[in-house]
Amino acid sequence: MMDEPTVGLDRGTFAKLLELMTRLVEVERKAFLVIEHNMDAVMSVSAKVVLLVQGAVVASARQRKSGAIATWSMPIWDAGMLLQVTDLQAGYGKKQVIHGMSLEVREREIVAVLGHNGAGKSTLMNAIFGVIRRPGAACCSRGKDITGQQPSTNVQAGLGYSPQGARCSGP
Repeated sequence: MMDEPTVGLDRGTFAKLLELMTRLVEVERKAFLVIEHNMDAVMSVSAKVVLLVQGAVVASARQRKSGAIATWSMPIWDAGMLLQVTDLQAGYGKKQVIHGMSLEVREREIVAVLGHNGAGKSTLMNAIFGVIRRPGAACCSRGKDITGQQPSTNVQAGLGYSPQGARCSGP
């Protein structure tokens, strides 16, 4: 999981990061859940995008590339499930930010979460990783229930998180 990984990167480092992510997906069958404002990054590597508005998913689509043209659709995807979140509710204190969100990340795909500032993107990542509570949600990583787990337990289970500001956690 990566929150705004391209912020502050020069063009060369930006290209190397996208190349590394693509290689990890294609060769090592890794997957990424990414929050990103840089549409060049989203369009070049994402297999799926999810749009959040006020903590709720308002659109979700998968990308199909044909040469330089990308189209977005919602086909059936048969790769293995690496991360599944069901009915996620999350927030800070009495302020609910995420409202019943469900999300899937499958093997060998990069899923981008889009939304304006304050839409709940970072809250989503913090809730999945266990930084904040997620009452009522079911979160599974590689088929293992991680609901209510601490970040350190999630790291040991193979889930990583690079929050905005580059405070990294994970394998």
